Amino acid sequence: MEQPIGAALLERISWDDLRVFVVVARTLSFRKAATALRTSSSTVLRRMERLEETFGFRLFDRLPEGVGLTAEGRSVYRSAQQMELASHTLRAHLDQDMTTRGMVRCSVTEGLGTVWILPHLAGFSRTHPSTIVDLRCSMDIWMTYHPDARSTRRVAMFIDWLRTLFDPKRYAFFGDEFIHPRDLVGIAAPADAQKLFNLPILNPARKAQAR
Repeated sequence: MEQPIGAALLERISWDDLRVFVVVARTLSFRKAATALRTSSSTVLRRMERLEETFGFRLFDRLPEGVGLTAEGRSVYRSAQQMELASHTLRAHLDQDMTTRGMVRCSVTEGLGTVWILPHLAGFSRTHPSTIVDLRCSMDIWMTYHPDARSTRRVAMFIDWLRTLFDPKRYAFFGDEFIHPRDLVGIAAPADAQKLFNLPILNPARKAQAR
């Protein structure tokens, strides 16, 4: 099935369901897709069952560790990715004027989102007052983006700003070098790290006296 999404089917398919399908196909998990979409796993499952009923074939094989795309599902995924690309292209075309209000959505783990990114957003908003950031903080999410998303100027601008917050040259604690916790005994925390975790510097001598 090289062209599973034909003109007749397009009239019956909900783009919202197809958008959910793309996320499930990308994560290969109803639970992860639900987390990314900020909805319930049962809602994702219900949408996929409705999409399978519309197509008349299974899109996924249910596996113990998640789901896998069937051969037909892979064909639909290829077509859906082309539709997603067209959506990105259209948005990039419509979102060129940075003086008009626009939204960027960012999903990140709760700790980094609330403790690190959120305090910096005030500075970003002052510099880019027309861009609204929808920061979604939840567990088991790490920041990734579709390469085509950079075609949208507003999104590319936010991505570049976000990358500066994790630049190890500015914030050494985001570097790749591994430091075992035992190597930090007796070493005062850097000022940036104190700000990140909002912890006071511990005086090893005072700590010993307290014992």
